[in-house]
Formats: sequence, C-alpha cells, structure tokens
Amino acid sequence: MHTIVLFMIGIMLFSPAFAQCDGRLIEEAAILHPPLCAPKESKRIIALVPTFTLGIALELGLPVVGAPLFGMSDEDLRSKAEAAGVVNLGSFMEPSIEKIVALQPDLIIDSDFLGEEAYQMASRLAPTAAPERYFHRPRGTPAAGSAPQFRPLLR
Repeated sequence: MHTIVLFMIGIMLFSPAFAQCDGRLIEEAAILHPPLCAPKESKRIIALVPTFTLGIALELGLPVVGAPLFGMSDEDLRSKAEAAGVVNLGSFMEPSIEKIVALQPDLIIDSDFLGEEAYQMASRLAPTAAPERYFHRPRGTPAAGSAPQFRPLLR
C-alpha cells in the first residue's frame, strides 16, 4: 500500500499540471482543465468561439489575432473584429488549423461546448483556456462585469 501511495505522489509531481510555469498559473474553477499555465501578458490570442468569447475579448481589450468569422450572424461584431485586425479563421465548426499555427498564438480561448477533441487539439498549439459556458451574460450587460471566467486571464 505504501508503494502505491508513493507511486501516485510521483505521478502527480511529474505531471504537466505540476510542472514549472513561467507565466501565470490559473487554478480557477471557472475554466475547464485547471490548472492552466497562461502567459504573463498575452499578446496573441485566438478566440475559437466567434460570438461569446470573441465579443467579450474585444470588449475587454484583449489582443485577439484570430477568430472564425465565416457565417457570423452578428454583423456588428464581425465588423468590430475586422476593424481590430482579427484574422478570419474560417468556420466556427472547422477553423483553419493552418491559420492558427501561422498566427503563433500565445493563448487560445476555447469553449466547453466545442468538445474535448477540440480542446486537446488547441492545447497542443498554445495554452488553452476553456471557460465553462454556464457563465452567460444577459443581452446588453457589459462584458467586464458579467464574465467571471475571463477575469483570471486579465490578472
């Protein structure tokens, strides 16, 4: 029994979750798969959800470099994204991996409703924050006050 306990502690200590983090270690329950080692100051963010995460990220002034803009129903948000220089990654359901790689993100903001496979793929490219979707903001509510899952990314 003692050997099993020592083995489990060894696995925990040498797993990526406990590895050295040169950025900011985010252990908040508001994101999936904590802890997350995020950059100290993100400079190149990909928002994989073109409405909710892109809208909040732009409102909060985060440096978004890419998002899937094809087929967006919110023309105002699409115009804001294009004016901010956000690169169109294609479709929400199938964003261009090639474009994501070319943009060299230092943080990807995913969503839990894109699924585990999308999260795993994104997290191989850059640290990936997947805010849980139960934090929806009512229409007309300012992003900064109603999106607690983004607060850890701004510290």
